[in-house]
Amino acid sequence: MNTSALGWMEMSLIAVFTIIPSWLSPGFFEKNFGVRPEVFMIWYFVGVVLGSSSFLTFRGISVIPSFFACILMLGMGLTFGNITNMLIFAAVPIAPNPGLPPAIVNVSSVCVFIFAFILSRMLPAYFDKVQFDIQHLLGMLVTIGGLYLMVRPR
Repeated sequence: MNTSALGWMEMSLIAVFTIIPSWLSPGFFEKNFGVRPEVFMIWYFVGVVLGSSSFLTFRGISVIPSFFACILMLGMGLTFGNITNMLIFAAVPIAPNPGLPPAIVNVSSVCVFIFAFILSRMLPAYFDKVQFDIQHLLGMLVTIGGLYLMVRPR
């Protein structure tokens, strides 16, 4: 797939459909193969690393940045990535519906939307300028209303 020929919206819409098996699989593998969700996650991400690095290398894109950038990215993966993914992959099969944990986690997009704007203004040497408008913000705030409907006591 030539991702450079696609816009951000097209890539996002394709990702909507290709992520679905990822969220249905932890419970399936636990029930049918006795594989804990956290173990599924490890093998899933091994596949992601092998597939993505092969794809990029085939296209002539280096997957090895500077040593300092590697250390920073590994540190982020070992902390934020590890905590996030261990929790979400463990939550999916025990939730009342496997779609609820990813939906709750995706509310983080509202924070990313706001922080990206703030950081682009406060630290322009480190963060690119981003678009920010009320319509996008209101649309994202509707997400928070949806979160309330998902987690409120019944």
